[in-house]
Amino acid sequence: MVMKWNIYLLLFLVFLFTACVQAQKVPVKIAIIAEKAAGLDKSPLISLLEVQLLQKQGIELLERAAIEEILQEQQLSAAGLLERNNTIEIGKLLRADAFVILSLENQTKESGDLIRVRVAETAHGLRLSDRFEELQNSKIEETAERIIKEIIAVAGKMNLSVGQAIPIGIVDIHRVQLGERYKLLERALPVLLSVRLSKEPKIIMLEREDLKILLDEKLLTDGKNSNFWNSAILIDGYLQPKNGGLEMTLQLRQAMGKEITTFAVAVE
Repeated sequence: MVMKWNIYLLLFLVFLFTACVQAQKVPVKIAIIAEKAAGLDKSPLISLLEVQLLQKQGIELLERAAIEEILQEQQLSAAGLLERNNTIEIGKLLRADAFVILSLENQTKESGDLIRVRVAETAHGLRLSDRFEELQNSKIEETAERIIKEIIAVAGKMNLSVGQAIPIGIVDIHRVQLGERYKLLERALPVLLSVRLSKEPKIIMLEREDLKILLDEKLLTDGKNSNFWNSAILIDGYLQPKNGGLEMTLQLRQAMGKEITTFAVAVE
């Protein structure tokens, strides 16, 4: 199915309530951390990633020895860094803006290894990218290039200050007066909208875990990060029949509850 709505209208409404500032020029400090299971940390892929990132302007790569020393002191593995509090705390110790965490998801002789690549910023413990890559020895350079491209794409979001970053969470888009045949569309719409919005350089999409904490008001305090979380925009919506077709209504509101706007778009 093809959704026909003017996504630029949504982006305009988002940016209308966000200050416009210049892009951050401070180098982004990145730590590459590979799971030690099955020797992934010794894979040529890791060396390729390090060599290529060292050549990129605007990126500062942390040394393996420094990373390993901190992880050993804190008795943490690559998997342990995926927990929000660990991401934030180890990020402070390393003075890293982001972690690129690689883990082995499946290992086969026939089709090669399947690895998962996650990029998490350390300021708030948010995951900026999560993707799978098939690792074949004959195509290792191509794999490294795709991963580097993704890292560069999200690098600008890693040290955005309050007022620059726009946290957005899609709470729900549900069906109204529509049967089970639209269940797949109901599930797909939030994903497609999230993917599209995440391509914008100043938008950080919040995952379900982030939304739960935010909606529970655990982060809406007077702490130093409260401005960031209070600036979040939440999106609720519903899909319903309209004039023989389908219409999606989206409501944008601030994290503190104040409504921003509501508008409807056609979905075919």
